[in-house]
Amino acid sequence: MKASKFFIITIALAAAAISVSCNKAEDVFQRDVDKVEASCMKQTLSHYILCTGDWTIENNVPWITISPDSGTGDGVLFQEYKISLDYNSAYSPRTETFYIVHNGTKSAVTVTQGPCDFAWGQPVLNGSLTKGEASSASIYVPYIDASGDENVSFSVTLGGASAGLSVDNLTTILAAGNGTAVLPITGTPAKAGEVTFAVSVDGKSIGTATATIAGTNDPSGIPCGWNFYDIGYTGDNASEVASTSFGQDWVPSPHRVYPTHGDNADAYFTAVSAVGCTNWTFNPSIQAQALKLDDYWLAYIPVKNFPEGGKITVDMGCGGAGGSVGFYYFEYSVDGTTWKGVPGAKECTRGTDTFLAHLWNTGSSISASGYTNTRKTYDKATDDTYQKYTFAVDGLTNGVLYLRLRVLKYRATPGSTADNNGTGWTDIKGFEVNWAE
Repeated sequence: MKASKFFIITIALAAAAISVSCNKAEDVFQRDVDKVEASCMKQTLSHYILCTGDWTIENNVPWITISPDSGTGDGVLFQEYKISLDYNSAYSPRTETFYIVHNGTKSAVTVTQGPCDFAWGQPVLNGSLTKGEASSASIYVPYIDASGDENVSFSVTLGGASAGLSVDNLTTILAAGNGTAVLPITGTPAKAGEVTFAVSVDGKSIGTATATIAGTNDPSGIPCGWNFYDIGYTGDNASEVASTSFGQDWVPSPHRVYPTHGDNADAYFTAVSAVGCTNWTFNPSIQAQALKLDDYWLAYIPVKNFPEGGKITVDMGCGGAGGSVGFYYFEYSVDGTTWKGVPGAKECTRGTDTFLAHLWNTGSSISASGYTNTRKTYDKATDDTYQKYTFAVDGLTNGVLYLRLRVLKYRATPGSTADNNGTGWTDIKGFEVNWAE
């Protein structure tokens, strides 16, 4: 009997031990990243920890702040912590490490912050100047990736036909991020001709804006153009800076993009779609999504004193997704209703179909697998989509010159006989209008 009782007690204790072992919470520790990469901008990033019990942050990096820097986890729910980074004003990247400490173990998180990307864009003139008329024009000076602490002084040196005009010196603190400094041009031009505005910041030259002061009876409104590549925008920075500087009406519709070249403040570039474009951006092409057959890109250019039969030259280039617009037909109008095809269209073929087009994508101009992708570059000397047309315009004196690139049937992928799918992005790399020499 004693042995039996001992056996029963032993079994009971073993069972109790098994029960305790099964119910004991397993120690958990997870973090979502062990490496963080960020731009030079001042910013706050959200990250997460999952653990059982207490955790703390060990951080001795002056440009990194963690909040909260400690907590207690339940092993079930992730907890958020925020990494705040100061602006990196150095022109080299920096890398440091902080540690998440849990249950006596230190887990490293390495943070790399990119170098200072602050830069000035090309100064451009916004507005028009006419002899004998008070100026309402300004010089736009775009910039990217400012810290918000820059206290800068602008000065402008005028040249050429500048009599009667002036630009006051300006000292200002730049807004953080991307933006545009505006330097008003005051006075009344005393004569017609080309005028230059050489812009300096803190005594250092950053570029020159050039404009033509029109005479009372001189043609005005041209030159006029859109080419963000030519003024130095690249990649992701283009969208915000371009919309700030040259797309004041980019949102909402009609998504007007104001010129990067020339001094026609009333001109704009847009896209017209029967069903409406689903999205817009700069990258640094002017991009629209979902253009289909007979939709079109439109340049709206008010002009004065346009000479009868005056000749203009239009330079252009394009890009796109493989399933988007492949071909365009170029037309002009002096009333916005009656359209005439521009001379010089080329014969193109897809399958058994032969048709006329003025502008088209090539393999290298689309972002599709198997092709060299130059979609986001534009050099007129080498770009294989670049086209130039010179033609006369009749019936226009004071009014609006309408120029459009009308979408044709086939998609951009070379050799495809399919219709463009109406969902892809289309790109206009450049569209510039000048007087023919």
